[in-house]
Amino acid sequence: MRRRARTAPGLALLCLAALLAAANGLPPPGSAPPPEPGSGSGGPADGSPAPTASTRGPTARPGPAPPPSTEPPREEAEEEAAAAGPAGEPCNCSAVGSSGCHDAPGHCTCLPGYAGPRCEHCAHGFHPDHSRQRCLPCSCSPSGALGPSCDDDGRCRCKVGVTDLKCDRCSDGYYEANGTCEPCQCNNHSNTCDRHTGTCLHCQGNTEGKHCELCRNGFYRSAHSCHRCSCSTVASTGTCRIQPGEAAPTCDKCRVGYTGPNCNQCANGYYDSDSICVRCQCNGNVDPTLSPSICKPESGECIGCLYHTAGFHCHECEDGYVRDPEGTNCTRKEPGEAAPTCDKCRVGYTGPNCNQCANGYYDSDSICVRCQCNGNVDPTLSPSICKPESGECIGCLYHTAGFHCHECEDGYVRDPEGTNCTRKEATLGPEIIEFTSPALNASKATSLPTAVTNSTLSPTTIQTIFPLSSSDNSTSAFADVSWTQFNIIILTVIIIVVVLLMGFVGAVYMYREYQNRKLNAPFWTIELKEDNISFSSYHDSIPNADVSGLLEDDGNEVAPNGQLTLTTPMHNFKA
Repeated sequence: MRRRARTAPGLALLCLAALLAAANGLPPPGSAPPPEPGSGSGGPADGSPAPTASTRGPTARPGPAPPPSTEPPREEAEEEAAAAGPAGEPCNCSAVGSSGCHDAPGHCTCLPGYAGPRCEHCAHGFHPDHSRQRCLPCSCSPSGALGPSCDDDGRCRCKVGVTDLKCDRCSDGYYEANGTCEPCQCNNHSNTCDRHTGTCLHCQGNTEGKHCELCRNGFYRSAHSCHRCSCSTVASTGTCRIQPGEAAPTCDKCRVGYTGPNCNQCANGYYDSDSICVRCQCNGNVDPTLSPSICKPESGECIGCLYHTAGFHCHECEDGYVRDPEGTNCTRKEPGEAAPTCDKCRVGYTGPNCNQCANGYYDSDSICVRCQCNGNVDPTLSPSICKPESGECIGCLYHTAGFHCHECEDGYVRDPEGTNCTRKEATLGPEIIEFTSPALNASKATSLPTAVTNSTLSPTTIQTIFPLSSSDNSTSAFADVSWTQFNIIILTVIIIVVVLLMGFVGAVYMYREYQNRKLNAPFWTIELKEDNISFSSYHDSIPNADVSGLLEDDGNEVAPNGQLTLTTPMHNFKA
C-alpha cells in the first residue's frame, strides 16, 4: 500500500519544531532518541551516574515536549492518495469508482465497472445500485438479450419471445429450442405450451396432441375444426373418420351385431328389439347361405326353417312330423302312430310338447313371459290377453289404450290418483247419459239420468250438482276441472267476500256518522203555543247535553240536569 506524500502544511510544522529543538538544545524531530543509561555508546560509562541538570551549568533547563505527530490515519491516507496526483496535487476522482490518478491531475484510474473522466459513471454492462452507491454488472443472458447493457433498474433489453429481468425466460406462447425461444406450434388451438418441451397446453376446439393436431376421441376433423361423430357408443367404439372426397364420416368399428356407416343398422343374423340388435333365435334350423339375414330384422321371425321345423323360431315340427326320442330332430310320423305328449307343462307353457305359450303369456326369445296389461283386459273377452308373438295387449277396457293398456284414450285423462281414466268434459242432453268409472278392477258402471235440455254444463258444474260415485272403489267419477275454471271460481269468491266486507264497513261508518250528527246538532226548535214556549232538539233525551251558547241572553242559565232556563221580565220558563 502506498503512503501519500506529506503536504506543505506538514513540512512547515516540521521545520518549526526543528528550530525550537535547536534553540533548546534538543534533538530535531525524526532524529534518533538519546540512548538510555547503560544501553550503548554515546553515554556515560557503565556504572557511572547519569548526568543531571545540576551538572550542566547554569544555562541548562528542561525543554518543551515535542509536538504530536500530524500524520493522518492509514484509511484517510489511502483515500487522499486516490484524490492526489504524483506531486501531491488534487485529482478530483470518484472515491468509489477510481483507484487514483496518473501522469497529471484529471486522468483517473477507474475500477472495473466504472467510467467517465472522474470515474463517476457506470461502465457499459453495469447499472447503478442506488442503495449502496455502487455499480453492479447487468448479467444479461447472452442468448435472450439484445446486448449486455441494461437500464438503471438493471432490466435488460430482451429479444422477441423472451422476458424476465435478465432475459433468461421464454414468454407465454414460446418455448426453449436450441438456446432460443421459438413460438408454440399449436395450430391456432392454444396460446400456451410447455416452456421446455413445447407441448401445447389447454387445446381448444375438441383437439389434442402435442401440437393440438389431433381430434379428441369421438370427434373427426373437417376443414379446420373437429366435429362430434354421429356414431352410437352402444353400437360402435364412438370414433369415426372421414375419407378424402367424402362428405360424411364413417364410424371406425361397429360392435358385434351392428353395421352401416353410422353403426345404426342390425347386421345379418340380428334383429331390432327396442333399438338394440339381438341375435336371431332359430335353433340352428336356418341355413345362412340360403337366408343371410336368418330372421326378419324388424321382428326376429326366422326365415326358411329347415329339417321339417316350423314356428316363429323354427322350434316346432311341421305337420306330419314329431320329435325323435332325443327331442332334437323332427321325424316323419308313421301312419297310426300316436305322437308323444309331455306329461306336465310348466306355468305359461302349453301344447303336446310344452313348446307353446299359454293364454296370458307371449314368446320373448323362446321364453314365455306373462302379458303386461295392467288389469285392463277381460280374459273372458280376450282369452289370450295379448298377442303371443309380441306381447301387445288385446281389447283394452276402461278407456285405456297403448301397447300395455297403460294410457288413456283420446278425450280421457288420469284422475288425481293416477289410476282411472276420466272424461275431459261431458254434455248433458235430454237422454240418459252413462258415466263409467274406468277403475282397473271395476266391473260395474254408474248411470246418471238427467232431464236437462239443450244445455252444456262445465265439468265444475257437473261436479257441484251431480256427484258421481263408483260402487267398487272410493274414487268419484267427476269430470275434470281445468286450472282456468278453478282460478275463475277462486277469483269470484274473493270478489264477493271483498264486496261484502266493504258493504259492512260502509254501514258501520254511516251509523256512526248518524250518531255524531245527533250528538253535535247546533240548533234548537222553539215552538210557541199562546203563553207557553217549548223547546225541542236532538239533545232532549241526553241529561248532560251542552246547550250553552244557544241563546245569547245573559239571563239564560243551564241547569245541571241539562234543562235550559229562560228568564224574562214577566215569565220564567224551563225546557
